[in-house]
Amino acid sequence: NDLIRKCREPLNFNCVGTDKGLFHVYLAYLGKATNRTSVEALSKSYPDLLRNATTNETINVVSTPNPVFLFDLQQLTSGADKHQHERGIQFRRDLQRILQLQQPLGPPPRKKPGKTWDDPNLQNERDKHKIDICKHEFLPVRTELMRIAREASEWIRYSGFLDSKDVFVSSREYFETEILEKQWMNDPCLIP
Repeated sequence: NDLIRKCREPLNFNCVGTDKGLFHVYLAYLGKATNRTSVEALSKSYPDLLRNATTNETINVVSTPNPVFLFDLQQLTSGADKHQHERGIQFRRDLQRILQLQQPLGPPPRKKPGKTWDDPNLQNERDKHKIDICKHEFLPVRTELMRIAREASEWIRYSGFLDSKDVFVSSREYFETEILEKQWMNDPCLIP
């Protein structure tokens, strides 16, 4: 399938490929992982991702001075479930604190961008590019994405990235168990 591919061209934000899911490799660039062996293993597995696209020189991973606020998109929503609603409130408080905002953040927007568009022509154009990842024809893509998701989940949990004093995660226990362990490790198309 042509979706299983590298998107390494400099500044090509329109490229769609499974390598866009290598979230953990890009987190490694931040230099926050306390387990240096895990970063070295990534550089061996993905050597071209740790190279400058213009000069082809190896990039040295050096800790950035800025803090990191790591979250999964589903943490932005406040659901009907009492615990999810409380985690949503806590998330906004944590984000407000890390951004040093004086005023509290309001609730997240209800509309999901990209899902529906008011202009029917624009909606038709967007729909042409959507796929149902659970269809059998996309099994190779889903298999590769799940391999990447599992690898990313394990790297984030075991690299020491989350233990860095500069990395903050709202509702960390929930993030690790419900998101990284349960969701990222399991194929959503196989969950009833």
